[in-house]
Amino acid sequence: MRKSLIATILAAFVSIQAPGLRAEIFGGVDFPQGVASFADRVISYSPGIPGQLSANFLDPAQALGAPNYQPGPELGSTCLGVGGNIILEFTNNRLTGSDDTTPDLHIFEVGTDVEDTFVEISMDGVTWVDLGKVSGSTSSIDIDSFGFTSADVFRFVRLTDDPAEGQTTGNSAGADIDAVGAISTSTIADEPQLTIRHVGNPVYTDTISSQGPVAWWRLNESSGTAAANSGTLGATADGTYGSVVMLNQPGLRSDSRDTSVGFNIASIENRVVIPAFSMPTDAITVSFLVQGGDNGLDFVLGYGVSGSTNEFAIGNNSGDFRTIINGSITDHAGIVVLDGTVHHVAVTWTQATGLLEIFVDGGFSANAIVTAGTPLTTGGVLALCQDLDSMTPPNYGFEASQTLLGTLDEVAIFDRVLLPGEISAQSTAALNPPPATGAGEVFLEFESALGTTYTIEDSTTLLPAGWSDRFSDVAGTGGEMRFVVPVVAPREFFRLLSTVD
Repeated sequence: MRKSLIATILAAFVSIQAPGLRAEIFGGVDFPQGVASFADRVISYSPGIPGQLSANFLDPAQALGAPNYQPGPELGSTCLGVGGNIILEFTNNRLTGSDDTTPDLHIFEVGTDVEDTFVEISMDGVTWVDLGKVSGSTSSIDIDSFGFTSADVFRFVRLTDDPAEGQTTGNSAGADIDAVGAISTSTIADEPQLTIRHVGNPVYTDTISSQGPVAWWRLNESSGTAAANSGTLGATADGTYGSVVMLNQPGLRSDSRDTSVGFNIASIENRVVIPAFSMPTDAITVSFLVQGGDNGLDFVLGYGVSGSTNEFAIGNNSGDFRTIINGSITDHAGIVVLDGTVHHVAVTWTQATGLLEIFVDGGFSANAIVTAGTPLTTGGVLALCQDLDSMTPPNYGFEASQTLLGTLDEVAIFDRVLLPGEISAQSTAALNPPPATGAGEVFLEFESALGTTYTIEDSTTLLPAGWSDRFSDVAGTGGEMRFVVPVVAPREFFRLLSTVD
């Protein structure tokens, strides 16, 4: 056996058809990769004049996947509004050139009034290439005509309605987007990827870890659909991000470069779902960081079981903090956490006495006696940024109007009532941490081919003798590794090696 250096840790691309995919024709356009050709994730959505648009046109998730528009009544499209825009991402493939004059990208703009749309593409979401406008039958674009080839790959598409053309009034004014497809596309090869992220002061992580959460969603993924659980339940409590959740947003902890997720779009896809969750039954603490505005009825977390879709929930009701336990709703007047600023929130409850307590920014805020003697039922469905109105998957009765609009970070669940001092320690570490003394926190996020074993080594010098094999070998499809390095180290390098015969 020997170690082979993985020289390139970025995703590689192949132009052959991926296994299991087949060519399909949509709207008269041939897509060699079939349904895998279409945009998969919403990065942002800013509708123009949203107040005049009908709600059924304002779900950005309708622009994802293969075309599914239905006329009369109109369903399955996203309206940009006058001058509005949307940014979409290809997650399992990339748009490429074709080395000829055939079209590479197609925009499905639908509805009774075909309207012009400005199109831009980007690899990194920062630098954009203007491809001009599309309209009607000319909705296909040959990106080779802009100097690109099959070696150029693009991950993002930005569409902007032309405000000077088409309808400017009405409930669907502006371009209506059904789908965005890459005709010329490359699938992502199953090659290892290593993402290095420095996240600053380790005090918060050490504080939460020492308190023993059963579930802890750090919500710091930079890509993918899995929300990893760092609590004692492990991968059994991993969640799945909805298609419009915005990853890699600035984190809410002070003195940290870690990231969070943005729940900024009113959509039933604005959620994280954890099925078959081992919910604590007799005592519970839920803590999190949140920043958002009051939008009426908004939920940070909801949990339901068969026969009780509102078994447990935390949210906001027109400015008042709302809790639901065993179906019993309590609005706590005067406790405001969705006011545009960052807050640390903790909710504790025990069935023995029914005592519910709420702490905001480390301080006690309110209490109540709720359903004493009635334990919670475990094994149900937990959702972040939604509450459940049914137990029917995959959407569980979610409502776009009841989702949290804001940023959520560091959601932790404990199977005991934390002491006030423990909650205060969490809040201080998150919002006002002491200066780091002698250590800094680093995350390595890796993805690897199934069944392959990899070694991660680090060095502060890049000299041949300077590499240290101090991490456990990693295998499988991916994961995350946290460790602490001395602050005195001016820089840290990492390399990924595979085990081969």
